[in-house]
Amino acid sequence: MYLDGQEILRDNMPTGTITGSTLASTGVYDNDESALHEKSVPLAGIKAGTNVLAVEVHQAGPSSDLSFWMELAASVAPPATPTVISSNATWRFRDNGESYDASWRTASFNDSAWKSGRGEFGYGDGDETTTTGKATTVRFRHVFNVSNPAAYSALSARMVRDDGAVVYLNGSEIARSNMPSGTVTNTTLASSNIAGSAEKTVQMLSIPPSKLVVGANVIAVEVHQAWASSSDLSFSFALDGTVVATAPTPAPAPTPTPTPTPTPTPTPTGGVPTEAVLPALPSGASLVFTEEFTNDTSWRNTWLPYQNNYMEPNGIKNYWLSKNTTQVSSEGGFLRMTGLKESVTMGGKTYNYTSGMVGSRDKGKYFPAFGRYAFAARMPHGHAEWTCIWLRHRSGSSVLEVDLSDQFEAQGAGTATNAVHKPSTERMNLLNHPVYIEDPFQAPTWHVWSVDIIKIDSKTVDFKFYVDGRLTSTYRDAKADSWITKAPEDAAFDIAIDHKIGGNWVADPDVTPYNGKLTNGTTGVRAGTIPDSKYPSYLDVAWTKVWKF
Repeated sequence: MYLDGQEILRDNMPTGTITGSTLASTGVYDNDESALHEKSVPLAGIKAGTNVLAVEVHQAGPSSDLSFWMELAASVAPPATPTVISSNATWRFRDNGESYDASWRTASFNDSAWKSGRGEFGYGDGDETTTTGKATTVRFRHVFNVSNPAAYSALSARMVRDDGAVVYLNGSEIARSNMPSGTVTNTTLASSNIAGSAEKTVQMLSIPPSKLVVGANVIAVEVHQAWASSSDLSFSFALDGTVVATAPTPAPAPTPTPTPTPTPTPTPTGGVPTEAVLPALPSGASLVFTEEFTNDTSWRNTWLPYQNNYMEPNGIKNYWLSKNTTQVSSEGGFLRMTGLKESVTMGGKTYNYTSGMVGSRDKGKYFPAFGRYAFAARMPHGHAEWTCIWLRHRSGSSVLEVDLSDQFEAQGAGTATNAVHKPSTERMNLLNHPVYIEDPFQAPTWHVWSVDIIKIDSKTVDFKFYVDGRLTSTYRDAKADSWITKAPEDAAFDIAIDHKIGGNWVADPDVTPYNGKLTNGTTGVRAGTIPDSKYPSYLDVAWTKVWKF
């Protein structure tokens, strides 16, 4: 099937170029000849105006019959009031009571030394998700990306503050609640004490969308006590946007092509960033590895696709099936991992989904302990998607795991997580920082994920994470000798890339529409703030590069 000359689906057909003499992969007989096949097709390229769907039906050999019937149904449009910041989003916060100037309110401020956690914040009430220290003033920051500020006609915030708060957007004050007028400092007290049920009253704030900018934006909030020895503090914040309804400009009707040329895998043109978006390399850094997936052979010297391997831990519902030509392949300039809704039985258990994963350790390929790892990738959106690009220590991920992008979209709409884990030596989450990437209702776009691993001394290592060249997370490991000594410095990590479906930390793919619950029963993002997963779904990687420091 083709949309305006581009292939969007093939069913029961071999890979590669299709001609008029190509035969179907298998014959279809009896009741199967009239069976209805439901398929999801990517229609991101559909235009206003005239579009052309073209379908070629092939026989499996000499045949006495042929059948074709098709119906096209579209899913509903995204909600008109998408959540920009969810109430359980991750914020950076400072609770040491220090004095400060206005720079902390801006998007360019470096908050990597601040603590982080998910809302609700506070102490003393027992209902906090993240406990803060006791101070007269506690400051909070949340950075989010906006690709098109003009798309929003209004912004509405829901805030809980005990006792008072001042709110800033990109450095400009946009609201103050239960606070005196005039200059505010770290010792300024709220106007009055908030007690009882009023402590949880939601304050509705109207925020001018004209304050938004393209790219990184920051909401900064300072919460003040009514007196320095207050017994409790509360803060939560959510931001919703109203999307401008505009009709698309009709595109010229395409000229139908009698015999369109099939394109088995679309070429990643129009927006794949290059390494030029990355920050400057330190002196002496050298490029030691690059892969651009220009064909389906070279990358297999570095990574082995997992075959006939199923995922039991963490509630994951997919099976790594040995279908490398369709589920893990590289044609047309990028590596593609395809998630499918299909049943496969192994070990007496049936799995309803299949997908792909590759690991370099399975080919004996390891990379330096200290350097820069960078990937250009395009992640799928959906309530049950769990994709990951990660580094595993040569002695096992229980010694050290570094996640450049660990996507739990059901926990944060449009986000992916930077993480550092040392589960067997210290604790699971040394760093676990969600980063807003893009609107989950838009078609997935390309981004560059990178991490710099910098040796300070024999026991100290810094991790600096970037998305599209923007510093998103930092972590200093002061006990790095626990993993440095367990592998050669030139061959300490392997690179794994995987596309999981379902799991305890995302939503159940079999529960649709998404109901706001994760597979493990805990609460995820609000229903309606992320789309349901659709299959096939795709994780694409356009290039990867490694530099040694």
